[in-house]
Amino acid sequence: MTTRLYRSTDSSAPTLSGTVGDLVNLLDKCLVTGYGSQVAAGWTKPFTSTNSADFRGSAGLQYYIEVNDNGPNGTSLGKEARIRGYETMSAFNTGTNLFPTAAQAVNGTFVRKSSTLDAVVRPWVVLADERTFYVFVLTGDLAAGSVNAYLSWGFGDFYTFKSADLGNAFIHGRTTENNATAGVEVFDITQVLGTNATSPALHIARDAQNNVGAIAAGKLGNHSFFAAPANGTVFSGSIQATNPANNRLYLAPIQVIHTTGGNTIRGRMRGIWHCGHPVTGFSDGDTYSGAQDLNGRSFLFLKLSHNSGIYCLETSNTWDTN
Repeated sequence: MTTRLYRSTDSSAPTLSGTVGDLVNLLDKCLVTGYGSQVAAGWTKPFTSTNSADFRGSAGLQYYIEVNDNGPNGTSLGKEARIRGYETMSAFNTGTNLFPTAAQAVNGTFVRKSSTLDAVVRPWVVLADERTFYVFVLTGDLAAGSVNAYLSWGFGDFYTFKSADLGNAFIHGRTTENNATAGVEVFDITQVLGTNATSPALHIARDAQNNVGAIAAGKLGNHSFFAAPANGTVFSGSIQATNPANNRLYLAPIQVIHTTGGNTIRGRMRGIWHCGHPVTGFSDGDTYSGAQDLNGRSFLFLKLSHNSGIYCLETSNTWDTN
């Protein structure tokens, strides 16, 4: 697998704004066709509709994500899009084994492009390989302290602990449409309180027994990263950056968990990590070369998230892959 990092500052990069169709164009350029000197991540776009499209990875489970960027909500219009996963598809908006299902989320999951319904260009970062991608956008929505924050979402395979897994695909967006509050932006929240809970707006394709039907899932970071009493839930921690004893950063995998079929650690997210340090120890765009058990891995930090955390992205060709 080849990890590729795309940014709005790249030469010939597509623009993203509160305009219908912009997100589909962005994903098309990053995942399917490439732009400028940037090579595409190796996905296909098998079906399209007006300002909307379905995208499919070229490795792993190769499940589909449908992106409706045609102003599906009459209030938010081009500010947001709707997304949903399918295991198989035969045409746009036609397929089997939806995740989330219509019963779980009648309109799918939501993603934010811009805080305003206009052509104001928003900075963005996309991290992808042939199986999985993540999108981060400085939408103009503000986190605590009135700081511009990255809003984010993702789709694709996660690394599974189960052999012959037919359900290790995730989709993760927002809980509510046309809402600027931090509470509906949940991709940046790790459920660090235990394996008996799920994260809002995170669904995976099947349970650990491969039963057909999407299930709610959760993300579990490293509980010990937070100062006692350990009550943190975002991508951050309380260890001084860098750790005074060895001048290292501490990162942890983000486990994928679910309660369906019993409390289960199903696997871990690919290419994104839980940072064990406060956001105050970083600047947006900081990089880090891993050591010891992270030797050979490179990381990029995006500061900050809508819930005042920090994103730690693995930018090297070292993503865990089944």
